[in-house]
Amino acid sequence: MNSSTTLVTGASTGIGLEIAKALASSGHAVYAGVRREKDAKELEAQSPNIKALILDITKPDQLEKAFETIAAECDSSVPFHLVNNAGVAVSAPIETVSLEALREQFEVNVFGAVSATQKFSSLLRAREGRVVMIGSVSGLVSAPFLGVYSASKFALEAVTSSLRMEMAPFGVRVFMVRPGQVATPIWEKNFSREKELLDQMPSEARSRYAPFIESFLKTVKGDVPAAIPASKIADAVVDCLEGSSPRETRIVASAETRLGILAALQIPLWLREQVLKKKYGIN
Repeated sequence: MNSSTTLVTGASTGIGLEIAKALASSGHAVYAGVRREKDAKELEAQSPNIKALILDITKPDQLEKAFETIAAECDSSVPFHLVNNAGVAVSAPIETVSLEALREQFEVNVFGAVSATQKFSSLLRAREGRVVMIGSVSGLVSAPFLGVYSASKFALEAVTSSLRMEMAPFGVRVFMVRPGQVATPIWEKNFSREKELLDQMPSEARSRYAPFIESFLKTVKGDVPAAIPASKIADAVVDCLEGSSPRETRIVASAETRLGILAALQIPLWLREQVLKKKYGIN
């Protein structure tokens, strides 16, 4: 018998994939949300404890189908947990971000996470489950060119805090895990996307921001060797779901990143922004 039933959204690659594998190894019956049949087959080959579901959390019909499947199949005698991991990242100067890109950012990172939580709230309450939100250190400190992404993660922080208080009377615990830079393929994808966004900017904006974006990308690339493996995030999620008294919020990052974030939160905003401008080469 499995120790619990757990749904992990955004499980096809990176952090979500590592979370699904770690939970399956720990004895959870894992339902892993992916968007492509190819990813579903590859994921199910990882463990007999993993069942992949075609799930785009921005699509109500797919959420409904996932709920019906899990409610019908899962063991009613064990807890049900939800890991809201699905997310996207938009990186560009605020004045150049299209409203379409802004809406996509919030549609996935905020509205999608809330929609999934709402859809599965009855199972969470009935089985006194746990919810883990995968946030980001960018939800604590906003850097240049990451304002839209940070805004979505700041919003998720607020949602998580309120949800934690609201669900407590029903025996549901809610956690926030905030990764720093993680060694996953998403970094190369982001570098390509940011260059694409730069190319798509109006010529005036491109000439204005190009030197700063290039400096930003150079700094971010320089941080890649210090990125932690995605398995560290997975370990934190396992602790949230299985630990007897796990911390409700945590930063999972390199020691340097963790100390930098904690220090940034203690200094005045004007000083924090001066430090970040210097770090990313915005003169």
